[in-house]
Amino acid sequence: IDCVPGKWVDSEHSTAASDCIDCPAGKYVHEAGSVAAADCISCIAGRYLPGTGHTASSDCILCLPGKFVEVSASDEETDCTVCTLGKYSMMMGSGSAANCIDCPAGYYIDVTGSDQLSDCIACGSGKSAGAAGNAASSDCIDCIAGRYAAGGGNTECLLCSQGQYSASVASVSEGNCIDCPAGSWLDTEGNDALADCIGCAAGKWLSAAGRTAESACIDCSFGQYQGAPGQVSCIDCAVGKFTASTTVSLASCDP
Repeated sequence: IDCVPGKWVDSEHSTAASDCIDCPAGKYVHEAGSVAAADCISCIAGRYLPGTGHTASSDCILCLPGKFVEVSASDEETDCTVCTLGKYSMMMGSGSAANCIDCPAGYYIDVTGSDQLSDCIACGSGKSAGAAGNAASSDCIDCIAGRYAAGGGNTECLLCSQGQYSASVASVSEGNCIDCPAGSWLDTEGNDALADCIGCAAGKWLSAAGRTAESACIDCSFGQYQGAPGQVSCIDCAVGKFTASTTVSLASCDP
């Protein structure tokens, strides 16, 4: 009489069913009459099988999402390895660590065994993370002065526009970028100090803030002067004096 599925015996002189040996944990055999331990078939990678004497591949249990096992014939649920920090896997029965997917740039995950993209946590406002697979909130970097990041999940911080600056670190809004004051201009982005604003030259003025080009500075009109840079108006020559050109000093006003 053949040994039943799930068992084998290699002796020609066996006289009882009790002589048949169970296939070990992690393996099965679906046919009767197996004559060698080698007839027992290993569960494939991504599956495990506790207990002995199993009869079908369907007895092999899939590792849950967020886990994987890369070897065959696994015999315990604990053989399934969790995806590491910064990664997740939605796959049942994963047979490879490669199926653990990095959380995208701008996000992190600080626990193991995550099984959904939604487990990835967005970096907060004022921060960014340019790389994928971040494993801690500390991987989200504060925006440097002159930059900002609104909302969450940012992969980079945006530059303050021309005509503006921000001395603040971790700015959360473009509103944190401050206009260069009237009397000055600035034609580059990402500036981090009021000192970056360039004053209009002597003999010129500018009443508006946030200007982006030197051409915004206006020459003093005839009959006026301005000796200092970065001013918002020109000064009238005294009564009885005039100028016939743009001037930078009171002495230029002729009687």
